Amino acid sequence: MATRRQLVFLDDARWKGQIFVGGAWVPGAGGDADVIEPATGASLGRTGRAGAADVATAAISASEAQREWAALPHPARAAVLRKAGWSVIRPTRWPITR
Repeated sequence: MATRRQLVFLDDARWKGQIFVGGAWVPGAGGDADVIEPATGASLGRTGRAGAADVATAAISASEAQREWAALPHPARAAVLRKAGWSVIRPTRWPITR
């Protein structure tokens, strides 16, 4: 069963109108914008819009995280990727075999 921490992306109050930079949800320098369902034109919510400084901060943060990731041994990286994959597959309840 999923924990509250795992469902953070389902909690739109946490990210609505925000961008994820440096490990935190923050307002984007570019404001926010509607997320539109193309088939119906309905508004699904709002998302943040990054500015140039936001992108630069995100790139620096990603570069630092990549060094930490690369330093992990292969089995540890593989375990993270397997867990991420199963977190996407499990909620679908597809009859997937190993």
